[in-house]
Amino acid sequence: MLQNHTREQEQRLRQERAAHVSEVANLRAHVSQLQVQSNVKDAELLSVHHQNERLETDKTSLEKEIDDAKEENASLLAEVEALNKVIVKNAKDAEEERNKLEAASLEARTLKENMKDARRLMKKATFLLKGVCVPDADAKFVVVHPTAADTTPLRRWETQDGAYEVT
Repeated sequence: MLQNHTREQEQRLRQERAAHVSEVANLRAHVSQLQVQSNVKDAELLSVHHQNERLETDKTSLEKEIDDAKEENASLLAEVEALNKVIVKNAKDAEEERNKLEAASLEARTLKENMKDARRLMKKATFLLKGVCVPDADAKFVVVHPTAADTTPLRRWETQDGAYEVT
């Protein structure tokens, strides 16, 4: 009986030992699997770290580009403002020049009219000095002989009511 009991104990111990060995083997396999997973995670972490470094470098580069663009925009804005001032000044100058041209045009028209009047007056004076009139189609001219006291105009004609009209 003692032998039976010892055998049972040995068998139980062997089974326990086999179970422990199996459990240890399972635990080692699990540890090995966890080690592989840890190595994969470490590699992923290292990859993410490198990616973060690249992103940080890109961020710094982009921030510098943004600052450069802001400086360029400020420069361009100042240039646009300067050009706007030039445009406004040119517009004012053009308006002044246009006003001067309009005034000169008006003056030229006035001078042209004055020249016409002067030519007409010179013609009258010439006719008066010569005592000659050129007849008009619908008026009867009277020849006026100028004298020192006579200041009448060159042309007089008889109207329908019998009166004389002088121009």
